[in-house]
Amino acid sequence: MKKRIITIGISVVLVLGVCGCGGGNSSNKTLYEEGLEVISLMEEMASNDTYLKIYSASSEIQDIVRNAGEGDFSEPKAIYKVAISEETLLALAEITGSEATEGLSDTLKGYVQSRMNGAIINQVNATGGAATLAAASICTGGKTFVSDELTEDVIYLYTYESAVPVAISFAVGEDGAVSATGNFILYEGFNVDTEQDIKDFFEEFSVEVETITK
Repeated sequence: MKKRIITIGISVVLVLGVCGCGGGNSSNKTLYEEGLEVISLMEEMASNDTYLKIYSASSEIQDIVRNAGEGDFSEPKAIYKVAISEETLLALAEITGSEATEGLSDTLKGYVQSRMNGAIINQVNATGGAATLAAASICTGGKTFVSDELTEDVIYLYTYESAVPVAISFAVGEDGAVSATGNFILYEGFNVDTEQDIKDFFEEFSVEVETITK
């Protein structure tokens, strides 16, 4: 998708809060299962008129969300792990090079980098227009938990036969803590039929894509 994602900018993700649930408790669930719990929360958000009216007075945005929530999320068709290289994430954050990094501590640089996966997904939705981005943002779901399964930040992409894709961005914290942030992907031009389709969409990035076995 060439330079469309980068030129939109990363500021949108920095002003959107994550709808958190869970208290960082130790979990025996897999990342796949944790992602399904976030998706369940997002389904509830999308189907609850009271929730939608709290976050948006726009009937257009509410309708976009409702339509997404009417999909069948009961069983994913396929799940893909999308790993974006550290160099790419740092480049997106525009903090590469010695002069740019001098003003950031390692802790702050790590924090910025950990948000880049979520920024990329938000920018995919932004490609579909302001209303699409706004609709996706009000149904951002999340939770925190403790797991030893994750060693680096990744995106799990859940695809469905009759529902929009969902991206769950997993970020590694301290002492085994993991934060999971979920986004509906509402941009209709995002093709997720195969691993190669996903690689082609992110052709400007250095990404690894592999199918996850349930």
